[in-house]
Amino acid sequence: MSPYFTVGEANKLLPQVRSLATTIMRLHGEIVELSGMVTSVLEKSRFDSGSRAASELVMHFDRYERLMKQMNILGVQVKDPVSGLCDFPARYEGRDILLCWQVGEAEVEWWHDLASGFRGRRHVSELE
Repeated sequence: MSPYFTVGEANKLLPQVRSLATTIMRLHGEIVELSGMVTSVLEKSRFDSGSRAASELVMHFDRYERLMKQMNILGVQVKDPVSGLCDFPARYEGRDILLCWQVGEAEVEWWHDLASGFRGRRHVSELE
């Protein structure tokens, strides 16, 4: 498989990416919440005698890492786990660009160059 996506290829992969990104967002939120709980336990105890929150945190980190690896295998870059922002590497007129999508959007409709990021998003109709 090419390291680059067309808009059609990115949209075809979107159901799988959407599912992974949504789970990554949820796990990220839970990790942040559990981290606060574990920090307070560790501050109160010289040794972590094992808390339920610490065990859950370890499991969440493991699952999070596996999901991020799945995205990487697909060739998709997770740019922001809080908003579910993902980029699909692509080429246009001989230069590298990123097709840009985030959870909540129906399909991949945006792109930007490597330097401009999310704020520089432009509609994919410009690529035709």
